[in-house]
Amino acid sequence: MSLVYPCGPAGSVNTATSGFTPASLPNLLAWYKADTTTLFSDAGTTPAVNAGPVQQWNDKSGNGYHLKATSSGRRLTLNTTGLNSKRTLLLASGTSLSTSLGVAMGTGAACSAFFVGAIDLSSANNTRFLGYGVSGNNADYEAGGGALMARNDGTGVYSLRAPTFAIVRVDGLTTNAPVRLGLIYDGTNGTAYANNVAGTPMATTTAFADGGLILLNTNGPGAGQDTVEGTGKVSEIVITTAALSSGDRSSLDTYFQSEWGF
Repeated sequence: MSLVYPCGPAGSVNTATSGFTPASLPNLLAWYKADTTTLFSDAGTTPAVNAGPVQQWNDKSGNGYHLKATSSGRRLTLNTTGLNSKRTLLLASGTSLSTSLGVAMGTGAACSAFFVGAIDLSSANNTRFLGYGVSGNNADYEAGGGALMARNDGTGVYSLRAPTFAIVRVDGLTTNAPVRLGLIYDGTNGTAYANNVAGTPMATTTAFADGGLILLNTNGPGAGQDTVEGTGKVSEIVITTAALSSGDRSSLDTYFQSEWGF
């Protein structure tokens, strides 16, 4: 099941229309933004404060896919000036958030994922900053239907998808520098983007399982998740169940630049 939002002809966003936000995108699945209304130190009641823990990050899409810490020790930290002097969540080894509600990804071959933050490339190889998992440990790529959407291997960020293990990547990133990362599958090719500059498209075959979990800084949900993941920052995440058109991608990137100042 895909969630479709009417956005004009062929479902694309008119870039001339003012007031664009990720809510304008067709097939929006989940949207997380480090604003004053979405970050909580508990299960959605008490707003998080600067230098304090974040237990829950609410989904702004309206679909209810809130990201949650599975224990108090896995909570992230809010820094209100940490990314280009703007709000961000600090990722650290052993910290992570994930949805507890199964996500209506649908059973299909299209997805777009965008991540605004900063990645510490000195983090361990295989660090998962953003993923989609379907069951157990390493659910993002060992289990059929899962996917890595943003992964660090020391020089690049890419997606690795079982069973084809197709690699889609961008290289030459600067460690800990603010970056707008994107990944788009159109059913035939996967393309990674860094600051709206495309990497080399790679042919890939993917079919996402329905009902998995969105994973932030972990390789799997529940007790089996890895306790050693990456360090970095994250300020906004947008996921859709369709490949964004070039116009929609351009609108989204313009919005990111306006919001985060880079």
